[in-house]
Amino acid sequence: MKAIKHIVLHSTATTHIAKIRQTDRSLIDQVCILIGWSYERYCDYQFNNYVEFVDRMFDRYPLEMVNEVKYSATFRGFWNNEASLRNQTEFLPFAQFEPEDSPVLLSEFLYTHSVLTLMHDDLFLMKYNRVLDIIRKEAKCH
Repeated sequence: MKAIKHIVLHSTATTHIAKIRQTDRSLIDQVCILIGWSYERYCDYQFNNYVEFVDRMFDRYPLEMVNEVKYSATFRGFWNNEASLRNQTEFLPFAQFEPEDSPVLLSEFLYTHSVLTLMHDDLFLMKYNRVLDIIRKEAKCH
């Protein structure tokens, strides 16, 4: 009896989401080098901003509503995408004109991603409201 050989083909194709994640990680790595943070510290900062933003925007709302947004995969994706966009279009272009060890880099990064800055950014809030509409529609479907 002949032995049957199993051939495993490994796909070299990268999915779209994998490419997005690679690009985002590259942007985060660049930011971390510029501001002197680890990847973990960056993620902690963004997560804490995420929680603070939701808590501020839903101050005095029922906990059920707060949690519907706070634990929404849709909102978390929106938040991450917007942070990446700010890194790519605001912070990194600014940083290219600053000396490498400039304290202004951290200040600019913190300002760019500040919850208070975002709460006064009309374009960000317009997109935020669209995401809330999507979350409400998702909730109605379940």
